[in-house]
Amino acid sequence: METLNRKATISKDNITQIIDMAEPTFIPEYDSENFLVYRVITVTSEYDRRIDLISLAVYGADYYGDIILKCNEISDPLSIITGMVLVIPENTKAQKFYKNPNKESKEAKQKYIDSNKKSKVDTNRLETLAKISSRVKNGSKVNVKPNELKPGESNINIDKETNTISV
Repeated sequence: METLNRKATISKDNITQIIDMAEPTFIPEYDSENFLVYRVITVTSEYDRRIDLISLAVYGADYYGDIILKCNEISDPLSIITGMVLVIPENTKAQKFYKNPNKESKEAKQKYIDSNKKSKVDTNRLETLAKISSRVKNGSKVNVKPNELKPGESNINIDKETNTISV
């Protein structure tokens, strides 16, 4: 789909590229002279949940489903069901609503995934947790992050050949 091709990519590091799915790239302007209704269709059972087949039937290509979805304000293509009425915009005019993400937006989002930027350890929080744990009968002797193992603990091992899990 054209919208996916226009999405901005953000570099997390030299290897990882993240596609920004939050930035809109197709924004129909319903009161514009470029928004022309080509057809109005009622979805039949053979097109149930199949935006690609609807696009193929009305435009002759299966990759314009994003235009149909956006112009009908549908975010989930699987919600298209039998009996639903869809407005099919005129394709060449509707393509004028494609937008490229703006540079400022990409730069603003880049700083949030900067791999060099790390949160500072809040020593007061760690001390407070240690005090609370020492007062509670079943409190932890060692305070670690939820995704870290305590000293002496081990991860589980999954053996795919024998389908067994061991500790």
